[in-house]
This record gives sequence, structure tokens and C-alpha cells, in this order.
Amino acid sequence: MMLKNYFDVIKKNKIYIYVCIIFCSIVALIFSLTRDISYDTNLVLSVYRVNKQDTKDFQYDNYYAIQSSELVGNSIVGWLETPNVIYEIYDRADLTIQSEEAKKFIKKFRAKQISSHSVNIAFNQADRESSEKIAGSLVDVIKEKVSGVEITDNNNNNSFEVSASDSIISEKKYDPILLTIIGLITGLFVGIGLSFIFQYFKE
Repeated sequence: MMLKNYFDVIKKNKIYIYVCIIFCSIVALIFSLTRDISYDTNLVLSVYRVNKQDTKDFQYDNYYAIQSSELVGNSIVGWLETPNVIYEIYDRADLTIQSEEAKKFIKKFRAKQISSHSVNIAFNQADRESSEKIAGSLVDVIKEKVSGVEITDNNNNNSFEVSASDSIISEKKYDPILLTIIGLITGLFVGIGLSFIFQYFKE
């Protein structure tokens, strides 16, 4: 099929293209106007080795400290993928969820280890107040879990310390103009595709 034939097909079936463009644009606009505003929260947990023993006989403690910090970071990421930890975070924040629903809330949290010492955590909530509460309870729960599972020294001092950055909370909303433009473009391509499909069955 030559290029001219393609344009002829589009011209013959332009009504489908117009309908798709209008329909997709309206759907995108309605979606942007009816979608509730939510809040994205981002914070970084840093794991530090503390109370190291100073000894001249062992020269590789810094190397193993990095490795052990990385393992703690991996554990933090894993904890945030378990329902019981998620339930504990919400319960500590005085936000009521059913224990059997905790598994669904795991998807709200995205934890990623960005270095041997740092874990980036992001989550989304419907309002700013809940975001602040969850950020605080999350840090408390993780700190307690690190203290509960790590090996302590002879003086019963913790080997690791977890510190948290200030949480960054930003409003997440959808731009009606941008989504309408995306709807226009999507409708155009869908309409052109349908034009060729209808023309194929006509022939």
C-alpha cells in the first residue's frame, strides 16, 4: 500500500478518528478533575556502625562494617514487604486498618537500598497529616527492629544506629491540561488504528 492509499483510508474513516479523539480527551479530563489529591512522602534511612572495637590486630573492620551495614539495609527493605510490619506502622500511627488488610497496604510503600548505608523509602497517603504520622511511626518501628535483631557488644551496646532524614511530603495531583493533551494524542492513534481495521474488514 502506497502512502497515498494510507491517507485515503484515514480520510474515508475520519469520523472514527474524531470520535476517538473527543472520547479519549473527555475521559482524560474527567479523570484529572475527579481524581482525589494525595501526598507522596519520601525519606532516607541511614545505617551506621557504632561502638566499634579499636584493635591493632584486626585491620579490616571498616570493610566488614560496610558489609554488615548493607545487610541491615537489606533487612529494612525486606521488613517493609511484610504485612505484620506494615500493620505495626499503621497501628503505631493511630491509623486503623484490619490485620488482614495489611497485605494490600504493602503496595503503598516502595523501599530501595541506594547504597550500603542508605535506604530510600517512599509512600503515598490521602492526606498530609496521615503522611506525617506514618513517617514518624515507620522510623520508630524500624529502629526498634534493628535494635531487636542486631548483635550487641560485650557491654550490651548496640552495634548499629539508624538515623532518618526529614521526610519530604509533596502534593500529588493531575494536571487537567496535560492529561487532556495525552488524551488527544491517544485518541488520534487509536482512531487511526481503528480506521485501518474497519477498512480491512470492508475490503
